[in-house]
Amino acid sequence: MDGKEIYIADVNVSLHNAQQEEVLYVVTDGPFLFVNLPDGKYTINATYLDIKQTKQVNITKKHSRVVMLWDDKQADNSVVKEISN
Repeated sequence: MDGKEIYIADVNVSLHNAQQEEVLYVVTDGPFLFVNLPDGKYTINATYLDIKQTKQVNITKKHSRVVMLWDDKQADNSVVKEISN
């Protein structure tokens, strides 16, 4: 990150557990999304401006942080989206 990033909202976020069940679907209101999840493996799908990103995460009792970035090659501006547990 070069300090020129902007934060975004209106990101479609879905979380699926290890059994591929959707446990959350939300359209974000702001740049951060805080979620309290049971320990386990999850798939995060986040879509902004029709650009989809997917990340696999392992949530434990400790604080977990996932950052998703859309760069200016993918969208009109550099954008930062942070998803935290």
